[in-house]
Amino acid sequence: MGSFGTLAMKQNNSSWDKLNEKTWKGDNGWGGMGYTFYVNKKGERSYCYQIYGSGVPVTSEEFGKVEIKNDTVLLSIFDIGTAKSYPTGSFVFKSDTKLVSLDKQVTLTDSKAITVYYKFPVKSGLRDISELKNR
Repeated sequence: MGSFGTLAMKQNNSSWDKLNEKTWKGDNGWGGMGYTFYVNKKGERSYCYQIYGSGVPVTSEEFGKVEIKNDTVLLSIFDIGTAKSYPTGSFVFKSDTKLVSLDKQVTLTDSKAITVYYKFPVKSGLRDISELKNR
């Protein structure tokens, strides 16, 4: 691997280190939303996207994979019906604590805490990060 490949790998790991096991939150004009990043039991970089509700912690959630190219975070979801992955979003680091979507419509900030709720709570409260990692 040449020096460019080594540099790119270091940048990717550095970017991942900023994301991993953190929730990045954004304003959607309602209850808010957040992306929690983690490594699943297969060793894949993954995310859980949740839209927060009013009266319920979460109204919807999505799980997918993460790819990092330089300072760009690419999100994709696997479609079981077609057995293909589809892009669901792209963000660029604007600082260590801010991600901005490529279309500049969404800004996410590091919440400094892991915030993943149960969608339909059997038990109330937050999910433990280990539950996500075991998916």
